[in-house]
Amino acid sequence: MDNPYPRVPGLGGARPNAGRKKRNPDGSLKEGGAPRDSVDDMFGLDESGESAYSKYEKARAEKEYHLARQAAIKADFEEGRVVQRAAVQTACARAFATISQSLDAIPDVLERTLGISPETAEAVGDIIAASKGQLMKDLELAYRTNVATANDT
Repeated sequence: MDNPYPRVPGLGGARPNAGRKKRNPDGSLKEGGAPRDSVDDMFGLDESGESAYSKYEKARAEKEYHLARQAAIKADFEEGRVVQRAAVQTACARAFATISQSLDAIPDVLERTLGISPETAEAVGDIIAASKGQLMKDLELAYRTNVATANDT
């Protein structure tokens, strides 16, 4: 039977120089060429004895871990279990400003409503100011400790 599709040289079948090149046991090409540096180089091992593939697998696992962690944080945020730091700072600043104004008004209110002497009202104001100063120092220390701890991790 005649083949209706004549063989065209170079298309299909075995082609010259196709496929993996043949090598000698020392790693050099059979046609000639420079031998490989070492057996470790043939398998892709570096100085630590770790192959490129195992490095890739470790990097990929680390990336997957971080992506999963980001997805969990995003889910917590969307479900309302986590709030943004800026929102908490704004709410606390407003609350502290309101309570500070109320505390500053106490000596005047005591003087007007209860009729205490101006010296006593001033002493109450000094006590309140000292308490606010101590609160400010405590909050600043807590903030600095938190920032230092966050930077260490």
